[in-house]
Amino acid sequence: MVTIADVLALPAFKDVRIVAPCEGAGRRSVRNVGILDCPPDLNGYSNYFPGELILTNLGFASGNERLSERSLITLIDRHVAGVAIKTVYDPIITDAVREESSREGVPVFAYDGAYHEEVAYQALDLIRRDSEVLDKTQQIRGFLHPRSDEETCSQVLSVFGAVGPRVWFVVAEPRGGDSLSLLATISSLQRSLDGVVASLPQVTSANVVRCERRLVCAVSVSQAGVPGIDPVEAESERAALAAVRDVFVSGGQAYCGAGECLDAARGDLCLREAMDACEVAAGKRERWLGWEDLGEAALSAAARDDALLSRAAAMMWARVEAYDERNGTELVETVRSFVGCGGEVSATAQAMFQHPNTIRYRLRKIKSLVGDEELTDRRLLVIASLMSLGVQGHDGQAAGIGLLGESER
Repeated sequence: MVTIADVLALPAFKDVRIVAPCEGAGRRSVRNVGILDCPPDLNGYSNYFPGELILTNLGFASGNERLSERSLITLIDRHVAGVAIKTVYDPIITDAVREESSREGVPVFAYDGAYHEEVAYQALDLIRRDSEVLDKTQQIRGFLHPRSDEETCSQVLSVFGAVGPRVWFVVAEPRGGDSLSLLATISSLQRSLDGVVASLPQVTSANVVRCERRLVCAVSVSQAGVPGIDPVEAESERAALAAVRDVFVSGGQAYCGAGECLDAARGDLCLREAMDACEVAAGKRERWLGWEDLGEAALSAAARDDALLSRAAAMMWARVEAYDERNGTELVETVRSFVGCGGEVSATAQAMFQHPNTIRYRLRKIKSLVGDEELTDRRLLVIASLMSLGVQGHDGQAAGIGLLGESER
């Protein structure tokens, strides 16, 4: 969807100012562009339709205030996307025009810049490019449905242009308000990401597309090994992802969420994680949150889908198991016993032949590992139960889910 803000960000426009404002002016959708060069006497502008951005200089009015007013009000009442007036003849904008603009929700802009033909060409080319190349909303909805590994790998390539064996997704929700051009933001990000690809050989591609009002970036890396097993490959991959993260954070114009870097066959899971992380980041007004940063919020999101529950449970279990392995502790068994005893500390202590204070100490450590030391025991029981259910129900195999926003719930 191309918006008025996207069109007004084109090079053909110079010194744009809104002269008849209305709520949500920049977010109005533009599906076509028309040129107005005559008064409304012939057909009441019946050839202009909703969704069209109308370009004019009002030259036919020759400075006639009443004709200018009647022409603009008639056009506004056609519920076009908006009106852009080139300031060749010092256009007259009356209070009646402003009132009608506000009432009908059709903004009027004045601008300096290129002739109407050049403006129309650039705008129509932008609409075509968004439709054919950038807008992947429908494809992404299909990508998130369960499919075979082979189909997922194929979709990672065809939808996102990701060509490496491993893929990482970043989802960004712009926070620039009405005046923000989403497509201009995509162009700026893509230029920076192209620089990352050119400078880091392990990054094979990094492409940004649009999904409704969010940006989706797919980054593919060349390492086929699993990070953590091959330290060299792991460090190379971390450096690549850090470079991409810097591109998104340095702009400061969006709330960003990132999934885990996974094999391409599990790309849909990474995208779902990134979408959930983005939603949490937007809610907290955080510039960047990774899936691994969500803590309890990951399990809260998991309650909506078995696949995400498994993914979140595996992540939580991995933290607890890693702590046990490093320190020779029994936190995993404590979690299981705590769940089996219904969250009762004294019963857990009896079952494990430990002092209750020992169990309380372990529970504090577990709360820290899942991301919130202030959890109550009752809340920890819920989380521990979800962890146990997710891992046991899926044999410890991780999966995931994501959100396209409120409309997709």
